Amino acid sequence: MPFNLLIKHTSYWGNTFVFSYKKKKYFGKKLAKNYYKKEVNGYLTLKKYYPVPKLIYKDSVDNILIFEYVSNVDKGGLLVDLFANKNYIDKGFLSIINLYKKVFIKTLKRNTGLSSNVFFKDRIESRLNKFYGKKFFELFKGKKVMLNGKEIILNPKKIIEDVRIFFIKKPKSKWCVISQCDPNDLNIASGPVIFDYLAGGYNPLMAEYATLFWYNLCQGNYLSLKYNKESFTGHEKIFKRKDRVIVKKNEIHHYIADIRMEFLKKYTEDVIDPCFDKILQYPEWYDDFKNHMAMKILAVFNVAKMEYKDTLLSLAYLEYFYNYINPSNPGDLISQTLKLCKR
Repeated sequence: MPFNLLIKHTSYWGNTFVFSYKKKKYFGKKLAKNYYKKEVNGYLTLKKYYPVPKLIYKDSVDNILIFEYVSNVDKGGLLVDLFANKNYIDKGFLSIINLYKKVFIKTLKRNTGLSSNVFFKDRIESRLNKFYGKKFFELFKGKKVMLNGKEIILNPKKIIEDVRIFFIKKPKSKWCVISQCDPNDLNIASGPVIFDYLAGGYNPLMAEYATLFWYNLCQGNYLSLKYNKESFTGHEKIFKRKDRVIVKKNEIHHYIADIRMEFLKKYTEDVIDPCFDKILQYPEWYDDFKNHMAMKILAVFNVAKMEYKDTLLSLAYLEYFYNYINPSNPGDLISQTLKLCKR
């Protein structure tokens, strides 16, 4: 049976599907028309540098891609499974970290990094401007909260205004690397293997770092498990590791999984620090980092629609990283984060 006929009889889960044909298993994606070409181009770029599954079928009419299925996914091989099952950074984690180090050092150069726009600049209009308005700003302006014992005064309107300016202004060249710019638990498997290629290409190093940083600080072990829980079907053990967040009046306590902070520290030391050693001069790095991180906090989920305690948690982290610290280097950023999180 031709693939296009087989696909029509396959059940979709979100925009993805899995099926078998002649005793072989396949993974497919049906994309929006404006994303299809980006995904294909991203894949073709990333396959030159990263281990990726073989693309075996393309349909530019129905915007469908079919890849060979990576059996490792069914054997606890996704990064999410490592976090669910491990208590320390083992060789599975290290294989992933070493891959990123190798590719980043090899591809590091000045570039406009426009591949990342799909997750950042493009979401100013499609998400940021639609999610947050006058009532939201009035509710939280000047509100005092205590995040893990640190007093923080919220002003999300000012941050959002600054973030808009950062991304809307004419792009300048930044330090960039070849990446997917979406290094989350469901897009990486031990081996390693990389999935999802929508932003594949040259992306700002700080866009990549900010994405991974926020995912491991709060999104992957907490927010995604609440607001995108269906994506973890087949990987439910991660819910047993879900972070605890306790809010009493204006006091927020976020109890983060130790392994997440260990992974973030190891990634910083083994991937980001060597890039900085090669760059030597990068005075604007934290401005790049905090604006990309702000977009990950504000434009993955609608913070205004979250449970109130999660809105407070997200806004407190947003304010803290945007206005309360100015680290001298990534190692200093990790140290201050560990201090805030009492690690």
